[in-house]
Amino acid sequence: MKHIFSFLGIIFIILLVGAYIGWNVVQETLGLRPPELRFYFIKGESLVMVRRPILAGQYPVRDSLYMLLQGPDASAKAKGYLTALPPQLKLLGYTTEDDTIILKLNNGFDYLSGGSSQIRAAVAQLVYTATAQKGIKKCVLSVSGREGQPLIIGGEGLVIDKVLSRETATF
Repeated sequence: MKHIFSFLGIIFIILLVGAYIGWNVVQETLGLRPPELRFYFIKGESLVMVRRPILAGQYPVRDSLYMLLQGPDASAKAKGYLTALPPQLKLLGYTTEDDTIILKLNNGFDYLSGGSSQIRAAVAQLVYTATAQKGIKKCVLSVSGREGQPLIIGGEGLVIDKVLSRETATF
């Protein structure tokens, strides 16, 4: 009889955990979970999503990108998070068209030094942050004064002349 109660207790706990996980998935899928800021930093050789609650007056897309471009704060640095983005890079604005976001940036990429892996990491941080937002699957990087031209980044001259996605923005 003890074994039956132990078995039922274990089953009950498993069901509770499953219900909790399932409810979180349902909330995310149906948009019931409050929106949050989502942006990507680098830790080791990986991109890591950082989540922050949205404060009054913040907007998920805009403020996720602003948080990314500010770089890791003291608590993120303590966790080993880094950024490959140059501090001079600024978001001037953005527009969305269907599932694509067009990021309008200043010329901050001109200050990016380092090899191709750092350049690819910087691009990946922007693309992953932009596509972490609801409904956004693709990203176009546009630099003020160079609209419509291929973007050439860094001393090694990484050329970006296409729409980017998570599949194409890897490092």
